[in-house]
Amino acid sequence: MKKHFSIKRVFGLFLAMLVMVGTISAQALAAPTWGAETEGSLTIKKTDQNGISIAGAGYSIYKVADIVQNGSEMSYDTSAYTHGVAVTGSTTAAAFDGISLTSYGSEQITDGTNDLLFASLPLGIYLVKETTTPAGVIASNDFIVSIPMTDPTDGDAWVYDVTAEPKNSVFTGSVSKTVVGGGAVEGDASDKTWSVNVGEEVTYKITVEMPSDFYGGTDAKTYTQFDVYDIPSTGLQIDVSSVEAKVGTVTVATGVAGTPTTPSNANGFTVSLVNAAGDAPIHADVVAGATVEITYKATVTSAGVGQDITNAAKIKYDYEGSDGPGTEDPDPEDPDPTLHTYSHAVLKVDDDQSTPLNGAEFVVKLANGNYLQLNGTSDGWNEVANQSDATVFTSGSSYPLATFTADGYFAIIGVKGGTHQIIETKAPAGYTLLKSAVDVTFNDSSTDKQQLESASEYTTKVVNAKGFTLPGTGGAGIVIYIAAGILLVAIGLVLYAKRRSLAAKK
Repeated sequence: MKKHFSIKRVFGLFLAMLVMVGTISAQALAAPTWGAETEGSLTIKKTDQNGISIAGAGYSIYKVADIVQNGSEMSYDTSAYTHGVAVTGSTTAAAFDGISLTSYGSEQITDGTNDLLFASLPLGIYLVKETTTPAGVIASNDFIVSIPMTDPTDGDAWVYDVTAEPKNSVFTGSVSKTVVGGGAVEGDASDKTWSVNVGEEVTYKITVEMPSDFYGGTDAKTYTQFDVYDIPSTGLQIDVSSVEAKVGTVTVATGVAGTPTTPSNANGFTVSLVNAAGDAPIHADVVAGATVEITYKATVTSAGVGQDITNAAKIKYDYEGSDGPGTEDPDPEDPDPTLHTYSHAVLKVDDDQSTPLNGAEFVVKLANGNYLQLNGTSDGWNEVANQSDATVFTSGSSYPLATFTADGYFAIIGVKGGTHQIIETKAPAGYTLLKSAVDVTFNDSSTDKQQLESASEYTTKVVNAKGFTLPGTGGAGIVIYIAAGILLVAIGLVLYAKRRSLAAKK
């Protein structure tokens, strides 16, 4: 985040004075005796407010005036500059506050250990800007340095190798997120990954620790913006109306569609923790150091099958005295949660595994004991306890969440990971019903292998053996069997009676 620094404001009086006068004699400022040196250097020691070195901060320097020797006097010369625009002797161009400046050399980045050194600088007046600011750090103010400058301990000497120690404030707020409802944890809970069914509703919780310099805190600032926002990936539909922010049990704010970075993204949302005027917290309980918990619901869509489904929670903040907002991301060691949903393709074949079989019917039993049921809008799954309520998959027919069909083929799309079962409830005509359920594993491999576009892509073959099926109760077939049985019994009785009659005559 960069502090407000208007070159026009800072240099206004300085440059105006130089332009009007042309040169200003250093003797008028009681400068020490001028030497023969023509170059100097600038060393930057980069630390936070506690004196700890900061890595990843970038600095660039811009010359705005020359210093020249006139006999024993020192002068500032702006003839090579127009309102801060360098005309000669510089390299990389940049623009700030509408005034184009030119840097000497390239930006230098701190490594958290060594100081930055801008060596062999021609004598002059330089603007020093922090042009790259690490995440979670508030940029130091821009400043002007003279090379040389008078020695602070000896007013009769010049310092050609100048050292500056700009300070940074570290943003002390934080943001993190987890899933508190829906889905099943995959692997180690610390990995923050969940597997879900398409159509499942998931509840998220964002935890925000307010910074110590928020209103009323230590070194309090007037925050003009403090937005917590969330941008979902493909495969997640957020219910913006469910977004609620609380401090303890007190509701302090609700969400609105859109984010600070993409206002037109109605699927994202923003919770503002300062008022619309940007001059006070949104609620009296939102104070420095407070914990704000934001909960909301989101539904997994079929677009996320086979993909990582994510949504990033961030803070965008600004305060009086800055020239632009900063952004706080989650700690890399505590990332946002990721959702996974999987698929599995099945090919029904005969006992030589060469002929696809249509007409076999199956239901899916999940590892948790529930059965899959297509939801009311036919775009996702419910979980039900009774097999009789489960959705029936038929080989060779269209299947839920897709339109592709092929002989013997069906797919189960968008199901949470694990080893589930398919249970055959009806065998193809002329084949024997499977005696037991078939285990099928839903994971990255099963999802990757079949893209649900070709009958040749499957992960499990289910084999049916040829056999016979007894006629159903009450059907016409049973009448034939019964009649045949009665006839055989009657013939047997007749033969038995004749044998007894012949025996008696003997």
